Amino acid sequence: MANLALLGLLLLPQITAAEERVAADFPDPDGGMPVAEAPVLPEDPPAAAEPKQREFSVQVIRGLPTEEKVVALTFDDGPRGTAGKILAILRDKGVPGTFFLLGANAGKNPALVAEITGAGCEIANHTWSHPSLTKLGRDEIAAEVERCTAVLAAQAAEVRPYLRPPYGRWDEDVLAVCAELGYHLVLWDVDSRDWEYDCPKTVLKKALTGLKPGSIVLFHDGPRVTLEVLPRFIDAVRARGYRFVLISDYIR
Repeated sequence: MANLALLGLLLLPQITAAEERVAADFPDPDGGMPVAEAPVLPEDPPAAAEPKQREFSVQVIRGLPTEEKVVALTFDDGPRGTAGKILAILRDKGVPGTFFLLGANAGKNPALVAEITGAGCEIANHTWSHPSLTKLGRDEIAAEVERCTAVLAAQAAEVRPYLRPPYGRWDEDVLAVCAELGYHLVLWDVDSRDWEYDCPKTVLKKALTGLKPGSIVLFHDGPRVTLEVLPRFIDAVRARGYRFVLISDYIR
């Protein structure tokens, strides 16, 4: 019997000194052998937040940001049949210009697009089909702008990041699309009204009225009166001490 009692003692689980310390610190309420708690591992550090993409800051431009006596000539609605004659006048006078092109016209006249850029002038976006953008939804506005840019890009033409909305009409939706696509909204502060009047004298007066440093002047590719007025306008502006620049000389 003594040997059996001794064997029973040997078979009982042994409590180590470490287990005794755990038992003292965390007594089992049920009276059984306490179980040491699993160690608490440190949490993984939170993943670094991805940097937010900087939103494009749209500028609504009516004139160049300068007090210098400079003027920017702009021509809308081309390229049309008169574009070549406008370019001939500009070359003869040594004057650059910014052409806001319609995608539909550019697609029909790729040679004129190349002639514009080859003459040291620049091109920008006037939408695909000249709608009033304030009557369209955002998706339709974006489609008009992107379709115009696509046809110009297919001709390997460099397009400045400027949008001139048809009729000069714009709203918050137009601004939102410009911000999304990365375009500045370029308007004007001098309107020649060459689309409205046939009288060269009237158009010239309109084009000269309100002229000031940094003015952006609106003409159109199309009206015959523009061809008659343009050389006289350039001479009159130079006589006032102005020089002619591109919009991109001041707006990036």
